[in-house]
Amino acid sequence: MSQQIINVGATANDGTGDTLRLSQQKANQNFTELYGSKLDSVVAGTNITIDDTDPLNPIISSTGGGGTQNLNEVLVEGNTTGGENISISSGDAIILDNGSLLRKGTIDAGYGGANGIAQICSVGYELKWEAGRLYVMGDGGTTIREVSHNFTTTPVATDDITKGFIVGSRWLLDDGTLYICTDNTDDTAVWELQTAVTSVGLTMPSAFTVTNSPITSSGDIAVTGAGVASQYVRGDGTLANFPTSSGGGASVSYYLNGSVSQGTLGGNAYKEIDGTPVIGAGTDFTINADGYISQFITDSGNPNKLLIPAGNWNFETYFSASSGGGSPKFYIELYKYDGTTFTLISSNSATPENITGGTAIDLYFTALAVPPTVLLATDRLAVRFYVIHSGLTITMHTENSHLSQIITTFSTGLTALNGLTDQVQYFATGTTGADFGISSATDTHTFNLPTASATNRGALSSTDWSTFNAKADITPRVQTIASSATVTPTSANDLVVITAQAAGLTIANPTGTMVQGQALMIRIKDNGTARSIAYGTNYRAIGITLPTTTVISKTLYLGCIWNATDTKFDIVGLNQEA
Repeated sequence: MSQQIINVGATANDGTGDTLRLSQQKANQNFTELYGSKLDSVVAGTNITIDDTDPLNPIISSTGGGGTQNLNEVLVEGNTTGGENISISSGDAIILDNGSLLRKGTIDAGYGGANGIAQICSVGYELKWEAGRLYVMGDGGTTIREVSHNFTTTPVATDDITKGFIVGSRWLLDDGTLYICTDNTDDTAVWELQTAVTSVGLTMPSAFTVTNSPITSSGDIAVTGAGVASQYVRGDGTLANFPTSSGGGASVSYYLNGSVSQGTLGGNAYKEIDGTPVIGAGTDFTINADGYISQFITDSGNPNKLLIPAGNWNFETYFSASSGGGSPKFYIELYKYDGTTFTLISSNSATPENITGGTAIDLYFTALAVPPTVLLATDRLAVRFYVIHSGLTITMHTENSHLSQIITTFSTGLTALNGLTDQVQYFATGTTGADFGISSATDTHTFNLPTASATNRGALSSTDWSTFNAKADITPRVQTIASSATVTPTSANDLVVITAQAAGLTIANPTGTMVQGQALMIRIKDNGTARSIAYGTNYRAIGITLPTTTVISKTLYLGCIWNATDTKFDIVGLNQEA
C-alpha cells in the first residue's frame, strides 16, 4: 500500500479536509503498513536472523556466507558513498577474482605509515607502500627483501630482524646508493655500503704473464705462459724445467723402494734407490715436525758412472697431509757417497715444493738442477727429503700405486763409440793426414779431411777452386747475321743475332747435335721496315704466343731450351723492346 495522506483542508474548519473518521482510518492504515507489512518483507532464513523485540528498531543479523554483493550494491545511492568513506577492518582485504589482495601491510617497518598499503599476489608475495617507501617482501610479508625510495636516509643498527630485515636485505636511496644487510641481529644490525667497481685487475703467479690489467671498461685481460715448451708450472705457480738428458738413448730412471732397507749410514736409516720398482703393498713415511721424512741410497756399484751429465733430474713423488690449510712444503737433496762421506751435489731448498692437496694423496713433479759432477766408479747416490710441516702431519707414499720415480740425466744409449766409453761424447773436425780419417781420443771424435794436393786426397781449397774456375770457357758462342731470308742456328750457338733484317725471315730447324736442356737466345731487329717471321717445325711455344712480324726498328728476344725428349726447341721466353 502506498502512504495514505490526510487532507487537512486549505484553512482551519473550511470544510474541505477529510473527516475525523477518515483521517484516523488513514493513520491506522499507515501504522499497520509500518508495523506489519514492511517488517514482513524481511524473512529469516539461512544465515539470516531477525530480532523484532523493538518493532521500531528491528535487528537483522547475517552469519557465515549469505551470497555475494558488489561494491555498487552496498553503497548508499547506487555507485557513490554519499560522502562517506568505505572502512575495511584490520585484517580484511579487497579480494580480486584471481585471488590477489589489497589490504594493510603485514608488518610495520617502523618509519610511520602504520603498515602501509599492500598488494599481495595470489601466491602470497607482497609489495607494500609505507611512509613514502616501497617494500618488496618475502616469507608471507614478514621479511623485507628490498626497500627503496628511502630519500637520503641510510640504514642504522636498529634496522634489524625486529623490523623484518634479513641478511641480504637491500636498502636503496633515491640517488641509487645501495646498502646490503650482512647481520640482522636485534639492535646491532650491520649494513655495508656497496661501492661501484671502476676497474678490474688480475694477478697471476710468476709462471704467467698478464697484459691489459687492470681494465676500466669492457675488454679482455690476457694471460699467457711466461716460460718455454721445456718447462712446466709447479704447484706454487713458478716455472720449473722438465728433465733433460745429455747423450743419446733414453734417460735412466730410478725408483724409491721404501720397503727395502739399506742400513744406517751416517746415523740415518736409508731405503733403496733402484732401477727396478718394488710394487708390494706400499710403504709410507710420516712426520709431524720439520725435518727429514725419508732417505734413499743406491746399491753398491750403482750407478757405476764416472760423470753425472748436467741437466734436470725430475722427481715424481706422492705426499698427503693430515688436513687442509697451512703451507706445508718439501725439498730434495742429492748426494754422492764414497763409502765414508756424503757430498751434497744439489738441493732445491731455496724453492721448496708446496704440498697443496690436503688429505688427498697427490703426485708432485719436482725438477732438481744438477751440475756436471765427476764420480768414482764406486760412488753411490743418495737422496734425502726434508719436510716443512706447517703444523700438520705429513705422509710420503711409496711403492704399490704410488711408485716414486727419479728421471736422471744418465743415458741408456751406446756404451761405446769407436772405442770411447764416456757417456757424453763429442765430434770435431780437422785437416790432419793425407786422406779422410777419424781420430777418437778421451771423449772426442775428430773427423780429419786434409786439403787436396798432389799428394793429399781431400777438400779443394778456395784458392785452388778460384784457379780452376778461372780456366772455364764462359764466352758465349754467337752467330751474327745482318739479314737473310733463312737463318739456321747450330748446336755450337749460344746466341743468334740478326741486326738489320731486310726480308721476310724464316728461322730454320737447328743443325748439329743438341743436348738436353741446351739454351739458345735469338735476337732480331729489322732495317726500319716490319718483316714477317716464320719458324721451323722444331720450334714450339710454351706459355707464350710466337710473334709473326717484327716491330719497326725494335729489338726482339726469343729464349729457347732444347727438349731432347720431343726433339723441339721450346720457346719459353719472349721480350719485345717497347
